[in-house]
Amino acid sequence: MAQISRGRVSTFFDTRQARRSLASGPLAPRSFVVHRRHLNSGQRAVIALEVLPMLEAEAKERQGERTDLNIPEFIPESPREESRIEAARIFQTNDNYVSRAKKLQNESPELLEQVRAGEMGILEAAKRMRQAEAAAKREQNERLKAETPKVV
Repeated sequence: MAQISRGRVSTFFDTRQARRSLASGPLAPRSFVVHRRHLNSGQRAVIALEVLPMLEAEAKERQGERTDLNIPEFIPESPREESRIEAARIFQTNDNYVSRAKKLQNESPELLEQVRAGEMGILEAAKRMRQAEAAAKREQNERLKAETPKVV
C-alpha cells in the first residue's frame, strides 16, 4: 500500500521537496486521503496548517546556506518559496487561504473548527473575525470616550 500511495502522491506534486517530504514522511497516508476526499479549498488550507510547521522548520535549516558552493551542473534546483506557498501547493489550495487559516488559528480557533468541519467557508470565517475585531475596537473607543473628561 505504501508504494501505491507514494506513486499517487508523486503525481500530484511538482516540487522535489514536497514529494520527498510526503512520500517518506508521516504525512504520506494523509496526503493520499486528502486528494480522494471531497474537501473544499478552505478545508484543505486548514489541513495545510498541520504541515506548515514542518515546512517552516525545513526553511529555517536552509536559512544561511551558501548557494555558491558545490552546485551540480545539470540538476535544476527546485524553487525556494515561502512555506505557506509550498503548503498550499502540496494541498492544492490558495496560499492566501493558508494565511487566513493561520490567522484564524491564532485569533479565533472556534471559527477555524467550523471551517474544518465544512460548516463555513474560510472567506466567511475571515469576514466574521474582521467584524468581531471591528466591534471590539468600536466598544473600546466608546469606553475610552466615556472615561475621558469633557473640557468646557
